[in-house]
Amino acid sequence: MRFLRVTTPTRLDIREIVTLGMTTKANTDKIGHKGSGLKFTLAYLHRLGGCLQARSVDYHLRSELFTARIREVDHQMIRLKSAEGDQIWEAHITTQAGADTWTEPWFILREMLQNAIDEGGQFGVVDEETLPETVGTILQIPLTPELEQAWAQKDRWMQPRYPHVVGRGHPDSKGLYYHGFLIYSAGQKWKYSYDVTPFLKRSQLSEDRQLRNGDVQAVFHQIAVEAGFNALAPEIYEDAFDLDQKEDVHLLYEGVYYHICSDRKAWGGPDGFDLKQMEDVFHKKFGGNAAFHTHTLAENDPTAYYARAAGFVPAKVPYRTGGILSGCSDIKALEACLPTLQQRLRKVKNTDFTKREKLKLAMRLVRKIQPPGIKVEVVQRIRQEDKIECLALADPANQRIQVLEELLEKDVPEIAKALIEEYAHIQTGSGDMSMELQRGLIEIIYDLLIRRRKVSVENLQTT
Repeated sequence: MRFLRVTTPTRLDIREIVTLGMTTKANTDKIGHKGSGLKFTLAYLHRLGGCLQARSVDYHLRSELFTARIREVDHQMIRLKSAEGDQIWEAHITTQAGADTWTEPWFILREMLQNAIDEGGQFGVVDEETLPETVGTILQIPLTPELEQAWAQKDRWMQPRYPHVVGRGHPDSKGLYYHGFLIYSAGQKWKYSYDVTPFLKRSQLSEDRQLRNGDVQAVFHQIAVEAGFNALAPEIYEDAFDLDQKEDVHLLYEGVYYHICSDRKAWGGPDGFDLKQMEDVFHKKFGGNAAFHTHTLAENDPTAYYARAAGFVPAKVPYRTGGILSGCSDIKALEACLPTLQQRLRKVKNTDFTKREKLKLAMRLVRKIQPPGIKVEVVQRIRQEDKIECLALADPANQRIQVLEELLEKDVPEIAKALIEEYAHIQTGSGDMSMELQRGLIEIIYDLLIRRRKVSVENLQTT
């Protein structure tokens, strides 16, 4: 059997093993800090059929089990026994300590290695069980089949620190790493792995040192600030336009969207996020005349029709990427390629008799407020699929009111109301819901009310 041996220059006090709630690492930059790791490791080792050996200047011991009957129930208790058998230290824990959370064999190996890193020591696998003398401390555990397998896969749960926060990680297993150890596993759902040591607080880790008390989306908001995009450019910018984005790429650009604004298009220095590089990738991928969209285009989509007519090529991008481009980039959105409403309409040469007569009647009803020189013409959409919400619109530049043919399918009062509104637009030059338009309508109403009557302010009567 092989053994994992950890050697540190510092002396481990036995009370650190057997005293619940004790930690000497709180308020330091060391990895462990809750004081439970070594205790849970001891219990888990015995659940796997292993044990802990320890040697320092003043002790040489091994952990062992004994049965204690408490309230008619047998418990497998753990104690430490000196090599000579003349000293015993009660651990005051059973083999079930931490069993509900410490469920992965590699947690044991992580605890041993973390202790080596925290104490400035070394670790390695040996074939010799006997512990040599030391001036510091030696901890050793047998590599049971479960632990042997975990050791063989250690690059899944232990990664070198990433200098740019983001790294490629293990080919088949991605996640978040803290001080080089896995705290959040995403398997193959992610494309990259991330070193969150620089900004994650230890209080965000649970007792089994996993990210269970943290919001992954909030973590990625911070990653977007800290990550060295340039270290993986241009690929990481190409990821922004991948329609089959991995889960972490989506979260990463959620973070970019959260932080980016019109006056903050780059951050993190020369290695940080840079919108210009993202725009360059867009043009390289889709061409200089591309216009982005985030929705699926129907075959007869009028937006795409007009964009192509204007010389633009539709390019579909993920929703959040579209938000980044539309808010902070000069790259055109597909909707921005649409011509004016007037350019999307054409005059109807032959109108149905009934519709024509309804329009004439409506125009006679409102003739008193028709601005001089304004003509009314019936139009229809050039593309029937075009989503034009209004049924009539003012065109002051050409001194006309355009009425969509479908408005004439309504009753005369509805046609007359539409004409009144557009006449008011012509007279005031103001848009819908504006105060200027409201005042203009009030003046029209007032003018109509008093046109046949004279109001004497002096006598406060109508003559």
